[in-house]
Amino acid sequence: MRTDELTFLDDSRTQLKPIILCKDDQTPVGYISMDVSFDICSERLHLRIAATDNLVNLTAIVPVAYAVSARIVHTTLQHHRGNGSNISCRKGCNACCHYLVPITVPEAIEFKAAFLKRPPNQRVRILQSSLAASKRILSKRPPEIFATKLTSEISNYQTGLQELSDWFEGLNVTCPFLDAGECSIYQERPLACREYFVSGSNKQCVGQEGGAIVVEMPIHISEVLGRLTSELKGADIKSTILPFLPAWWEQNPNCGQQLWPASVMAERFVTIIEKMAAKRSIIPISPSCRR
Repeated sequence: MRTDELTFLDDSRTQLKPIILCKDDQTPVGYISMDVSFDICSERLHLRIAATDNLVNLTAIVPVAYAVSARIVHTTLQHHRGNGSNISCRKGCNACCHYLVPITVPEAIEFKAAFLKRPPNQRVRILQSSLAASKRILSKRPPEIFATKLTSEISNYQTGLQELSDWFEGLNVTCPFLDAGECSIYQERPLACREYFVSGSNKQCVGQEGGAIVVEMPIHISEVLGRLTSELKGADIKSTILPFLPAWWEQNPNCGQQLWPASVMAERFVTIIEKMAAKRSIIPISPSCRR
């Protein structure tokens, strides 16, 4: 876990961000704050998220989602390490870059802006890799559940993703953003990547004999973003996968134009976290709001 992932948005940046993760119990002037606390691995995690009433699109929640995810991941990994587990994920290991990587709608919209800032030669390479990966994926028949709608029920949602992931692993598709064996988008990588860790030996990750065990996160913020988008848009939970991103951008050119009050978006984000914590018996404390 990189230490810079645990930093909070400081006061010098709050004027630029309509939704922020506050440090301690601070609430900047002009913001509405929402608190939520829950136990993760026997440790109380307290979050205060603040927002303005400005109208924003879905990308406004992405930086906060990454920061909240980093807090949950850090706490979970510290617990596992404290119990003697060896977290085998290291810089230079790209075994999981051959797995299915779903990306939520807010991230997909945000990702486009980051992609367009890259040098032309990098954009061409990524587009070519995405096209090659997409052709390989579409040439194979996906599992039946992929052709049907995944419901919002946690069990069906996670089961569907697992079946799809198992199918995808057999395709031997490499992430189009992997460049010379290294992640070219590490700072902007999706939540699915940020929340995936294994303990034990990473040999199993590359098809060798080993004892790698996926570290289960108490709450997946990627799922929170999926549910948030579904609620705000009044539609089913939707996402895409990294190789399909260029096609998704082309098919959804106006997806980032719909606006909501930042405070409404933040409040729903906090409420979804609370509900998911309750369903997973993480002992949540009801969120409170203040100006």
